[in-house]
Amino acid sequence: MKVNANQNKAIIKFYNRINECDVEYLYEIPAPQLKLLLLFSYKELVAPFVRELLIKGASAEQITRDYKLSRREIRTISYKMGYSTR
Repeated sequence: MKVNANQNKAIIKFYNRINECDVEYLYEIPAPQLKLLLLFSYKELVAPFVRELLIKGASAEQITRDYKLSRREIRTISYKMGYSTR
């Protein structure tokens, strides 16, 4: 499966967070875990990080810039957690 640069970064960041490690490249992630992570959409992979930024008070503009999500996608994530974006 072909992975774009944004999804590549998201997979690595998500993997590092859940395994409390510091891999830098996809090939460092064991095949079974990588296969599982490839099943997630980009939006699903970055949602925990977006939620974290929203809790810290980040603006939708900052999140759009950092995670390449539309305002609508950010709004959807924020509504699911009971927040509204600025």
